[in-house]
Order: sequence, then C-alpha cells, then structure tokens
Amino acid sequence: MAGATSASRLQAWFSCLAPQRGYSARRNERKRHVSPVAEVEVRAWPIRQTLRAETQESHERLERAALLTELSGGSITLPRYRHYLQRMHAFHAAVDGALMGRLPPAYAVARLNQGTRLASDLHTLGTPTMPVPPPLCRAADALAPSPAAVWGVLYVLEGARLGSQLLLRRNAANAAVCQAHAYIQGEGERTGSFWRDFCVVLEEGATLCDRQAVCDLQALPGAANRTFSLLGDWLEDCP
Repeated sequence: MAGATSASRLQAWFSCLAPQRGYSARRNERKRHVSPVAEVEVRAWPIRQTLRAETQESHERLERAALLTELSGGSITLPRYRHYLQRMHAFHAAVDGALMGRLPPAYAVARLNQGTRLASDLHTLGTPTMPVPPPLCRAADALAPSPAAVWGVLYVLEGARLGSQLLLRRNAANAAVCQAHAYIQGEGERTGSFWRDFCVVLEEGATLCDRQAVCDLQALPGAANRTFSLLGDWLEDCP
C-alpha cells in the first residue's frame, strides 16, 4: 500500500505540472542549483550517480558544441541564437515524438513541453521552425528501444532543464536572449526542486522496471550517451 501511495504521489507530481517558461551547464557551477541537503540526498541515488559518471565524457563533448559554447559564454548573437532555437526545436520534435507511447507511467506526457516553449521563442523572434529531417527522426527513434533506455533519454532531457538556469544567468545582459527566453528559463527558481523530484522518480521507476525483468539497468547509460551525442552532432551540423 505504501509503495502504491508513493507511486501515485510521484505520478501526480508530474501530471500537475503546467507548461511554464523555460542547456547544458558547466559542472563546477551546477551545485548552485542544489542545496547542501540535496547534495546529501544525491549520494543516496545510485542510478543517478552511475548515469552522471558514465556520461561525463559525452556530456562534456556536447558542451563544446559551438552554439552551446557561445550561449554559455553569454556572447551568442541574434542570428546564432535563432539557429540554436531552430535546431533545438527540431531536436525536441524528433525525440519527444519518439518517446510518445513509450513513457513510463510515473512520467506524464505533459513534461515533453519544450517544443512549445521553443516555438514561442521562435515566434517572438519572427523566425520559422525548421523541418525535421527524416535522418534525425530515425536516430531519435533508435535512442530508446527498451523501457530502461527511455529513462536514460529522460535523464538527459530533465538535466537540460537544470543546466538552463546557468545559461539564463549568463545571458542576463544579452539583448538577443532577453528578447525570447521561455525555453532556457525552465521552471526558474523551482528547477532544482523539480530535478530532485525527477531523481526520486528515476530511482523508483528504473528499479521497478529492472525487478520486473522488462529492462536492463545497463541500458540507461548507453541511451543517455547516445542522446548527448545525437544532440551534439545535430548542433555542430548547424551552418
């Protein structure tokens, strides 16, 4: 009964999240988003810790993508920012579409709302969305061939929300970003809390999946690494 109550509470948390305004941050600044108490909690999250350790290389490679480097440095120009938003919109269209019908029960489809925020930013800047190329859709579909792999992809998507807070602060004086920042704003001051709640869902959901012998926990890091790599390659392909 207690387990069912916990699962219901977690599912209700995801389901009640309304779309709000709102990628990646440097590791030595991420702790600003997590309280000392939360750092203690993190040590009790073995799956999250494993993912963090086993995806460090691909995560850092993504952060070296030119568009993200410019955005992280607060120096991105308006034309480049438009390219960034267009590429991210296409990426989310492909990945979110691939996840539809595969999401675990504790993760509501309403969380796949980044495409709406990106479309809003592009509309504000008078910039059209770009067509989603079939190769990107095929690559996105291959990211999550199993229930465990879905959790690996979600780890990357949710972590991006946390890192977006650093991008927002670093571009506080950037006129281009200040015009339209619904995507990188995320949940604002509540982002850290939402991330910790996701980590709880990740630990419980992925562990349950493994106990049911439906999926292999070893698939999580592989899926997360593929997601980081796909996004990095997609952003680097921008002219």
